[in-house]
Amino acid sequence: IYPSGRAAAIYQVNDQWTSKVMLNKSTRMPSPLAALNEIWGQGALNSPDWAGASPTADKPEELITLEWGNIVYFNKTRVSLNLYCQQLDNFITWGSPHTNVGDFEGHGAELSINHELSEGINLWGNVSYVNASFQPSDSFDTDANSVDGHVAIDDSNRLIGGPQLTINAGIDSRISDHILFSTQLRYFTMQPTAEKIGMTATVDPADSRPILNFKDTDDQLYWDASVLFEDVLRTGLDIRVSGKNLLNNRDAIGGPWLSGHYMPRGATLEIATYLEF
Repeated sequence: IYPSGRAAAIYQVNDQWTSKVMLNKSTRMPSPLAALNEIWGQGALNSPDWAGASPTADKPEELITLEWGNIVYFNKTRVSLNLYCQQLDNFITWGSPHTNVGDFEGHGAELSINHELSEGINLWGNVSYVNASFQPSDSFDTDANSVDGHVAIDDSNRLIGGPQLTINAGIDSRISDHILFSTQLRYFTMQPTAEKIGMTATVDPADSRPILNFKDTDDQLYWDASVLFEDVLRTGLDIRVSGKNLLNNRDAIGGPWLSGHYMPRGATLEIATYLEF
């Protein structure tokens, strides 16, 4: 028996401030494919190489989250602050195959601000900080699987591709009845990244594994903008012109499931048409 439930206490401090404390306990049971598969898993005679490194899932995945949220209004400004901590035990991954790979824990804070500068012009921004780690279980062959992309962690047990600090800010402006302009800046730093620098030497080349060099990807900045033209030529026909990564940032960043990194696309121009009928 794995009980789950949710509880919350909400306090209206005043007309402008609402505070809420939430406790959540949830359970995800292994699917029959994950728990009862007779072909995959350690010891299975017919198991393919990629599915024979770890046992099938034998425990449910359990998540406990404690969150304290606050929403405050100042005239035309809305401020939201959330503080949270969470513990995820016996995480069930999609590969290797569907096995309990370890425990995840973390805590963080999220701040969001939305301000109506004037009629039709809205300013917004958010900041997120998270400090998290992942501890592989003893039965999970970390060396064999993390480098294959199932659970990618660095030497400090931080998940590859997850930045600690993220900041976003933007402006949404209605220029006229039929033209909407939006732009945003996206920034992140302290992102664990892995770079393959070689392969281990073994008698059987099929058993060789990547040798990774871990580092932090810092101070990455992206700029996007778009213009939406509404009711062009006829009612219900909209055209959006978007520019993405206008700063042409091509620096390598971490891939969450790659145990490595990739180069993002450069500056991109997109034109999309929407027809409502």
